[in-house]
Amino acid sequence: YVESFSAYARQFLDRMPRPHADAIEDLPPAVAVEQRNPVRTSRSTVGTMTELTDHLKLLFAKAAALYCSGCDERVHHETPAHVADAIEALDSGTRVTLTFPLPSAGLPWTDQVAGLRAAGFTRILDPRTGRPREAAELTDAPDGEDTLVVLDRVVAGKVDRSRLLDSAEQGFRLGRGRVLVRPESGAARPFSEGRHCPRCDLSFREPVANLFSFNSPLGACAECKGFGRTIDMDPHLVVPDESLSLDKGAIRPWTTPRTRGQRAAVREMAAERGIPLHVPWRDLHEEDQHAVLEGADGFSGVRGWMRGLERKSYKLRVRVLLARYRTYVRCWRCEGTRRVDEALLWRLGGRHVHAWETLPIGSMLTEVRALELPAAIEEVAAILREAITARLEYLDEVGLSYLTLDRSTRTLSGGEFQRVNLATALGAALVNTLYVLDEPSVGLHPRDTHRLLAILGKLRDRGNTLVVVEHDPDTMAAADHVIDLGPGAGEHGGEVLYAGPLAGLRDDPRSLTARFLRGEERVVDTGGERREPTGALTIRDCSGHNLQGVDLTLPTGCVVAIVGVSGSGKSTLVTETLFPAVQRTIGQSTAEALAHSGLEGAEVFKRADLVDQSAIGRTPRSNPATYCGAMLHLRTLLARTETAKKLGLRPKSFSFNTRGGRCPACEGTGVEVLEMQFLADVQVPCEECNGRRFKAEVLMARYRGRDVNGILDLPVDEALRFLDPDVAAAELDRPAALAAGKARAALVPLADVGLGYLRLGQSATTLSGGEAQRLKLAVHLRHARGKRGGRAKRTLFVFDEPTTGLHLQDVRVLLGCLGRLADAGHTVVVVEHHMSVVAAADHVVELGPGGGSEGGRIVALGSPEEIAAGDTATAPFLAKELRR
Repeated sequence: YVESFSAYARQFLDRMPRPHADAIEDLPPAVAVEQRNPVRTSRSTVGTMTELTDHLKLLFAKAAALYCSGCDERVHHETPAHVADAIEALDSGTRVTLTFPLPSAGLPWTDQVAGLRAAGFTRILDPRTGRPREAAELTDAPDGEDTLVVLDRVVAGKVDRSRLLDSAEQGFRLGRGRVLVRPESGAARPFSEGRHCPRCDLSFREPVANLFSFNSPLGACAECKGFGRTIDMDPHLVVPDESLSLDKGAIRPWTTPRTRGQRAAVREMAAERGIPLHVPWRDLHEEDQHAVLEGADGFSGVRGWMRGLERKSYKLRVRVLLARYRTYVRCWRCEGTRRVDEALLWRLGGRHVHAWETLPIGSMLTEVRALELPAAIEEVAAILREAITARLEYLDEVGLSYLTLDRSTRTLSGGEFQRVNLATALGAALVNTLYVLDEPSVGLHPRDTHRLLAILGKLRDRGNTLVVVEHDPDTMAAADHVIDLGPGAGEHGGEVLYAGPLAGLRDDPRSLTARFLRGEERVVDTGGERREPTGALTIRDCSGHNLQGVDLTLPTGCVVAIVGVSGSGKSTLVTETLFPAVQRTIGQSTAEALAHSGLEGAEVFKRADLVDQSAIGRTPRSNPATYCGAMLHLRTLLARTETAKKLGLRPKSFSFNTRGGRCPACEGTGVEVLEMQFLADVQVPCEECNGRRFKAEVLMARYRGRDVNGILDLPVDEALRFLDPDVAAAELDRPAALAAGKARAALVPLADVGLGYLRLGQSATTLSGGEAQRLKLAVHLRHARGKRGGRAKRTLFVFDEPTTGLHLQDVRVLLGCLGRLADAGHTVVVVEHHMSVVAAADHVVELGPGGGSEGGRIVALGSPEEIAAGDTATAPFLAKELRR
């Protein structure tokens, strides 16, 4: 395989670091299904990722019906047989005139008549009387674009079909594929041989697959280029405070000295139209607000002013200014369908291609199965229907029936992304392949775990090998072979403690996993008292996405768990509605929340923070030391050493983010990124610094025998011992001791959340989703310390599945951290499926009862014991956890 690459590609592969292994035998082709979602482009959707969009566009090109944009009638490919059938269907004895249109060629009428006579035609249809008339009797061409030439006159029921076919065929040939059948009574009926609507005289081109693709120039909307969104002015950013009046600066971009002219212009326009300048913006009439924003009576408005600035967008300050007051909105031309209008004229089962993509996968599967096609088309489309049905079935089986094909891939959670990947793998029908999956049960309700296991079983039964990194006991029980690593994490792990059937693992004395499986260790003691709420936070009538007018009231000062099956609306309610609404209310952000009618109780919070599974950095420069703030103090510490003073090194010399001390070749990343032909980019160690990031003279400065690179190579636990302020004071001076103490204080929360094994300089791009989330939690723990009831420091914390990537022991540590936040007076809202977290919560809200359109309602709320006693999807699993 490698030898098939070009010599250019092979030279870089030889420079890649080798795996730390003596030998790897019998390795099949491998597919890694990551826990995180790496997709960033909005062009990628669930449909493109699963290839369903490709199959759908082919099916449309073969089987879709065209409907005219003018009359909304179906446009057929009509033949002489259709003309004959229409005449034979008339009442017997009806006189019928067949005509074809003769377009004006710009010739004198006498020349046109001579041409008709030469072709054997002498009569035309008089547009005034509707009767045939000799063309030679007219001195000028009839009014109208085309001249209707009489082709034949017949009597329905008394003419041979062969004559009708011959006449219609001749008419199609001479009339550019168009024929008009005109009975003596009733309306005339036009026929068209091509993709042409004879009623509206509109022509359409033949369909090709790329016409239905928003990733093709042929099918993409010209305005938004297939993205479905465009950048436009956001009125909420232009007028952030609606309590202000025009003369008090309601129009935020016009409050600077540079915009005196715009303020004078709006006052002049307001005087002419009678718009009051001293009335709050919210109290102005809608048409007055529209005049200010959009312009009127020669006044360009805010929008016109922005369009004028766009001509100067080559200036950085102008681009920054425009970015402050614009946002992405649905494209006005395609209305979010991403496609040209012509693509939406084609329908399959009564729906255009975008309508199919907006159906939930479960509904789409039902519709595809019930789709009826003509026999001739069915034979051609059978293979496509089979492939589409199979992929939809796989998505449904992994619990993603609530997703739609137009859902942007970058908006999927890590668990959803993995399951879409699994469904794609099943659809590809690969065999003899190694699949490496990182926690595929993430984001999956316990009720749906058996669906995932069934999918994994299908992949295995096809002859594939599956290596699953997982903490879920049900997934362990379904495995054919279990490998337990330990005994601890980081420097304390790395040993294979057990390999074999699960039954043998339960008896292993060294394994921490075994102690939890045997019941010797428990994640949480549910016998403790629940916290009493300090107040209430209420959001009303939430109706974003699949939410059905939900009213949610949460107790503050407590740990609240939001549960429900996948797709029930948990993330929509909490992370897309409640969280941005609170941020907007307290002035922390201007991000728009999804639809709701009111928010009460948010004024007690100083901040609102979301801790989700997103990466903390996208470059190798980002690491735990920089993220938690310890690096700043480590640089100060190293700059106080004797060697640094002699070499004239300052704190910034020990930074790999600024010029001076970092390696100039790799710019402080330690690696060189090489773009490969038809392969992913390759990262190889920098040849100049050998991956050490800094210049040689910077690495000469050492503290306690370690240079900056050596300190960054320390695990957090070891670094806490290394950074002893008393030792720093004895070896260096008081400022060095202060720097060591501050660096140590920044690292303590990392150890508190179970990340003591992480190395300070480990690239953030290599952290798992769970590690990244706990690193964020550690930073919040450091900044959110305070006494319970300290109103000035209260924070709303929203955690999106914080148990991702955590062993049961780590979950126990996490719950201790969440509890400390709540004990300090903060409110912790956790969207979670892990029953141990739900059991430890003070209050539980369950959404459901199903996913997608079947969810979006609150089906239960109360203490964990009250939820467990109910009749919901979560109840039996929570009851089992409480008994355990």
